[in-house]
Amino acid sequence: MFKAGHIEGAILIDVTEKDFLAKADSLLDKSRLVAVYCRSGRRSRRAAEMLVEKGYTVHNLNEGYHEWRLYQEGKKT
Repeated sequence: MFKAGHIEGAILIDVTEKDFLAKADSLLDKSRLVAVYCRSGRRSRRAAEMLVEKGYTVHNLNEGYHEWRLYQEGKKT
């Protein structure tokens, strides 16, 4: 999905991989807000929960990338 489209500046850290938290720790800054998203919102919810437990401040784009694109294109308010 990431190759098919993503929010500019996004970093792919796959929550389904065993080393998800290790990758997150090496790439993310706990002093900054982390926004997470996926296609539908299900995996990002899981990622958000795991990151919050590790001390990150997280915002989950609940409705996923597709809904974000519709909003950006003015097709959803």
